Amino acid sequence: MMMQKPLHSSFSRLPGFTLIELIIGMAVVTIISVVVASIISVSTNTVNTIQTRKQIVLDGSNSVKRFTREYEALVDLVSVGNTTLRFSYQQSSFASDDTLTVEYTLGNGGLFRQIIGEGSPMIVTANVVVDSSGFYYYNQGDDLTETLANVWRTRLNLLLKSGDQSVRFIADVYPEN
Repeated sequence: MMMQKPLHSSFSRLPGFTLIELIIGMAVVTIISVVVASIISVSTNTVNTIQTRKQIVLDGSNSVKRFTREYEALVDLVSVGNTTLRFSYQQSSFASDDTLTVEYTLGNGGLFRQIIGEGSPMIVTANVVVDSSGFYYYNQGDDLTETLANVWRTRLNLLLKSGDQSVRFIADVYPEN
């Protein structure tokens, strides 16, 4: 009589993967996918953070340069006549004999500029943390002053914030120079 081979031995010769090999392969692919996804996520967040910070720096730099340039130009412009400088922690304005009044104001989350009598205020920059920003006025002894005649240096201190990114900008202007 002839002996028959068991069925399971014929399956063992077929090419292919066992169930355990497939499960281990899927686990390795899953781990690699998770690592790649986290790297992409971190890279995307880094790029977004850099772009946000770059925009804050650009806005703040332009605002400080504009304020400094106009402040110095206004001082030169009105130095020939009587000039009135009105100032507070949240506002700085010039008024000349010919009733030209330029006013910078911190409020509503921004730095605003307005020529009085010529329309509404124009926003110079947004995203200003108003409670941490302000105009400061110093005398020649470098002490804060509240007397107009003693203003030797004006400082604009801006804190700009967007999301979790914030940058501080400081501009010093010397009206007498």
